Amino acid sequence: MTNKPPKLSIITVSLNSAATIGATINSILNQTFTDFEYLVLDGGSIDGTVEILQANSEHGKLIYNSEKDNGIYDAMNKGLKQARGEWIYFIGSDDVLYSEDVLEKIFAMDSADAQVIYGNVQLLHSGKIYDGLFDHEKLSQNNICHQAMFVKKSLYERIGGFNNKYPIAADYEFNMKWMGMGIPSFYTTETVAIYNEQGLSFDVWDKQFHFDRDILLVQHGIVCKRSFDYLKQKNQQLVNSQRFRIGDRIVSPIAKIVALLKKR
Repeated sequence: MTNKPPKLSIITVSLNSAATIGATINSILNQTFTDFEYLVLDGGSIDGTVEILQANSEHGKLIYNSEKDNGIYDAMNKGLKQARGEWIYFIGSDDVLYSEDVLEKIFAMDSADAQVIYGNVQLLHSGKIYDGLFDHEKLSQNNICHQAMFVKKSLYERIGGFNNKYPIAADYEFNMKWMGMGIPSFYTTETVAIYNEQGLSFDVWDKQFHFDRDILLVQHGIVCKRSFDYLKQKNQQLVNSQRFRIGDRIVSPIAKIVALLKKR
């Protein structure tokens, strides 16, 4: 490998993925686009995953380490710190790139000043294509699949990576942050990857994220019906609260007196 930073850092987080990670690796190493490094952050697999990584690391394109971590996003944040590329792409250990030339197509596009490039994924089990162009309204209901996204490393550094508070949906919050900030993005109709929609996120419910989602939309400036409904509900709860009624009885007479004095 040369000392020149690559255009792209591809990052996979794995744990006991021996049954699937070989296909993931092959879909990456067989790309016609070659200006990338491939980092695999393994969480201490004991099923043969490490042996597969070792066998595929001999030519130097794939770099891996295997150690215990504190969950998916802890490992993804570690990958961000190690990555040298201008762009970052995350792909799961049970996903594959859609075609051998998909990366070449993505980086041949004129994406202007975009800091985020995203396309679609094909869902492995249903075969459906997910999920087109996103705006604030659409993001309030569904997330952009991170297997469809290419993000400038500088943007991850600016935002601070992923929030470990959310074990499954931290990338959803990350997408709220950059979209609410008005970061320039570029959407392509290209299908980037085949995504296993029945992976970990299918089996595990991120209770904390779904409890926080409405307030996160407001905090991160996502302008949508859901945000307005949340603010309306909160305002109504405030108006109906005992503290508000007591405060209103105290403040209203004072305000009337002040208004009368100003007229004199």
